[in-house]
Amino acid sequence: AYTLRDVFSAIGRYWFLVLLTTVIGGGTAYWMAKNSADKYSSEVTLISDAERSGIIEGGGGSSTLAVVDPSATTTVVETVSSSVVITRALKTLSPATVERLTQTAELGPEFANATPEDRASALRRFVARNLEVSNSGRSYVIKVQFTSTDPALAAEVANAVANAYLHYRTQLKQGVYAEMLGDL
Repeated sequence: AYTLRDVFSAIGRYWFLVLLTTVIGGGTAYWMAKNSADKYSSEVTLISDAERSGIIEGGGGSSTLAVVDPSATTTVVETVSSSVVITRALKTLSPATVERLTQTAELGPEFANATPEDRASALRRFVARNLEVSNSGRSYVIKVQFTSTDPALAAEVANAVANAYLHYRTQLKQGVYAEMLGDL
């Protein structure tokens, strides 16, 4: 067992090594902080309406019970970060924003002559890498966060992804309702 006295004794004996390690660690941390690019994150919050995805049980009337599907919010998180939603979000961005996103992504000179499909695929991968969609697991709050070296770009992309998800869900619901009305 070591006592506090043993620790101070060891520091006293090897004071030069402790000082050298502290200076090297501090210098390395300062250099890394000085040379790293500033990163900005923008966060959009969505509320999952899990009750609408529930299963209705009961025979109707006041005894009808809606059972909330516990995987509904998890499915929303997965859908928001899917390539379908990211592709829709990229299509809604202005050409100037897409150009800034391309510069931020640093796709390299090989993408100057790439096909539009290859460029779109590379941008989609870049957005997916810098996009974080999360849920605490116990609430219906879903956080959509995008990180970039450009703060305005971070906000634009986060908002575009959230809006693309909302429009995607609206289209799906309209399709289901149109099919139901057609069956009537």
